[in-house]
Amino acid sequence: MKKLFAILGMITCMVGLCACGEEETAGPANEQSMVTFGEQLVAEMDSIVSEGSIENYASQPEIYAGLLSWESAMKDIGTFDHTEGGTATADEDGMTISVNVIGSSHNATVEIVLDGETGGYEGITTNVHYSTGEIMLKAGMNTLIGMGTVFVVLILIS
Repeated sequence: MKKLFAILGMITCMVGLCACGEEETAGPANEQSMVTFGEQLVAEMDSIVSEGSIENYASQPEIYAGLLSWESAMKDIGTFDHTEGGTATADEDGMTISVNVIGSSHNATVEIVLDGETGGYEGITTNVHYSTGEIMLKAGMNTLIGMGTVFVVLILIS
């Protein structure tokens, strides 16, 4: 009898764990509407940063951080030309909207994370796309500065 309960308990645990965690993609109609929402948000962020009225959003930390991220990315993006589509994925925790941004110098991706329960913003980040050469140049400069600092300190110690 104990063995039967143990086997039934194991089977129940295995069946319960099999249904865990798979990310869902939003449906085509819902995905397009969310991407359109993201594109409108990017256009609004650009106009707010252009006007210099970021400080008006200091009481909303997620939006304020997103505006600061957009402002710092604009140095590398150049001028904002337009948005070019994106994707939206949903899961039980919320929704993530990625919008492709086309700029005069570099392209970028704006990622908007929405809370699943309230629908409010969890975060907005702007990721600039650099070429491999630019990434390698930055990595080389970091290496030279780091090694130079180490050797200067070693010389001072000796």
